[in-house]
Amino acid sequence: MTLNKRLFLVFIILFMIAIGLGLFTYLYSNTMASYYSSTLFLSEEGLKSYEFNVNAGDRIFVTGNTTAPIYIVFSPGRQFGPFNGSFSKNFYIHISGKVYIGFEATAIAPPKINFRIIIYNSWFDSVGYPLAILFAVLALIFLAYSYVLGRAETASKLSRRVSSSRKKR
Repeated sequence: MTLNKRLFLVFIILFMIAIGLGLFTYLYSNTMASYYSSTLFLSEEGLKSYEFNVNAGDRIFVTGNTTAPIYIVFSPGRQFGPFNGSFSKNFYIHISGKVYIGFEATAIAPPKINFRIIIYNSWFDSVGYPLAILFAVLALIFLAYSYVLGRAETASKLSRRVSSSRKKR
């Protein structure tokens, strides 16, 4: 097997790894790590929170609707809102471990809250996609080198044939 064919084989292997890693990253990062849905009644200025285990880089979606203004409280000490009626909030987690997501009522009226919290495994995005791109770039380098080497081998074969045909004359 010539060198350019070996390099082309390396290209195929690296490119297949890049495609496989990109596909795995896409499928894994779009899976749900956790899902919670409920209906909640809060008193005026009441607070209820829920605990979730997350990895740094996970994506959290909080959606639902409420009958009175509320705040979405996220540990450590962030508050989003006020939301009244339909609400939707998403954000990325920058810490690993336990996080608390809560709902806090305002002093206006006691709310009824229908909500769902979805956590996606998007922490692998920051590792998987760059590795897939790295393998794809390396594969393209090997393809280019294989192409150039193949052209050089073809040119040397042609020059040998031309020189041997001149010697025969």
